[in-house]
Amino acid sequence: RDRSVSRGLGDVYKRQGLTVAAALTACGSSGTQDAGGSQTADRGEYDLKILNFKGEIADDLSKMCREYEKEFGVKVDEFTIGTGEDINGIMRAAMNSEDKPSLYSCGGNFIEWKEGGYILDLSTVEDTEFQEFMQTVNDDMILKDLDGNGSYGVPLCVEGYGFIADKRMLSDILGADKVDAFLTDYKKATYEEYEAMVNALDTFIKDGKEVTFTLNKTEYTTQAKSGLAENLYGVFSVAGADPWTYVGHYVTGPVSSVLKTERDALLAAPEQVDKLNGGLQAYVKALELATAHTAGQNGALSRGDEYIQSVTNGYDQAVQNFALGKSVLLAQGTWAYTKIIGENPETADSLVMLPFKFPLTQQDICVEGYTPETINQDVVQLIPQYWAVNAKVSEKEQKEAERFLKWMHTSETGRKYITEIFKFVPYNATEEMDLGNSLNNSFLSYQLEGNVYNYAAAGAPGGWSDEVGAKVKEEYLTKETWSKEDMDTLVEFMISDWKGRLEN
Repeated sequence: RDRSVSRGLGDVYKRQGLTVAAALTACGSSGTQDAGGSQTADRGEYDLKILNFKGEIADDLSKMCREYEKEFGVKVDEFTIGTGEDINGIMRAAMNSEDKPSLYSCGGNFIEWKEGGYILDLSTVEDTEFQEFMQTVNDDMILKDLDGNGSYGVPLCVEGYGFIADKRMLSDILGADKVDAFLTDYKKATYEEYEAMVNALDTFIKDGKEVTFTLNKTEYTTQAKSGLAENLYGVFSVAGADPWTYVGHYVTGPVSSVLKTERDALLAAPEQVDKLNGGLQAYVKALELATAHTAGQNGALSRGDEYIQSVTNGYDQAVQNFALGKSVLLAQGTWAYTKIIGENPETADSLVMLPFKFPLTQQDICVEGYTPETINQDVVQLIPQYWAVNAKVSEKEQKEAERFLKWMHTSETGRKYITEIFKFVPYNATEEMDLGNSLNNSFLSYQLEGNVYNYAAAGAPGGWSDEVGAKVKEEYLTKETWSKEDMDTLVEFMISDWKGRLEN
């Protein structure tokens, strides 16, 4: 997600004479085995090796490791896979080398590591203090297998996403005395009210005219165009060059209304995928609305060839456009905070998160307790990565990895890094916590109220999101208008591609 560049592992493993291709074919590895069958090697240079693939924390993770070294008198060797590098390939090379990581980032590749015997079930750790630490992690935040068993990973943090808004911009559009009421009424508004608001704001941006719209049956009227509102080019910033922003993330509300969790999506049968039809129709309608009201760098940006170019409308440009007040709403998550305030520090204390809106009906929803109202009032919660302990390193290294994991989440130093330096929402955040970050605090309010739903779309078959994203990008975001037939064709493709991948 983040475009920052960090140290990569690729060159490190190449210097050791390893290649990704060799890792893919290697079944054994050199080194000796201890009595438990774990792979060991003569480390010498370090006591703990960490492999991380969350690029935006690379430098700060290194600083954290230096503090751990000072406190415990050990040597930590940490590496971060760089943005744009082949994460899975580099990790396979690492796992098949004599230089295996003891503690590593684990995400969508969990099944591969479990089947290969590279991941330790943390519920089997005998250390009492470590198990006390594990008790502080909510059970639904622990990485489990597809049967819901085991404890294979602990979350690095929790992230949330939806639309991001700047309260200062809302103040200049509506008046300072209307902002709090607007935020409350927006959350409760229907999709129809939201759509009317988007069209009204589009008129306001283009003509500077006073317009009126209704949210939650409450009327709002724009002020004369002034202040930050004079910079506006569009209602939304949309990163047309980066489909993960408008497919992988945006589609999850409708997916979650049928398949509640990532695990449910992973295990979905063809007949369940068919039930996504109504929700995906709602997604495509909402996507058409957003992409038709987009801010560019130098004015309103219509769908077309320029819309999908990375040099004009990628993630960096979309975030920058929002940060500089060219749009009202940005579809992004808590991870974007640092980049937004990097572009405009004046936004630091005024960012809030708002829910996506979809024209869902109750017939589109299969999850008990979910309604169109709940989906449209909630934001998405996800765990971006877990920390896993390697079962193929020595028992001594496993214990060091366990100690580091516990220290990172329970010590004063570790907690400081997670909340203040990494700027993350910890898995155990409470109402008393001030995260020192307006966007994280806004997301936390949804979390504490239970107004979140799961990132279920992450459980779609491998390649589905990429294939759908490519189709939307190349065949839809380049078209000025979308017909009903266009939308139906896209939904049919999304369902058939998902089902086709289940058969392969």
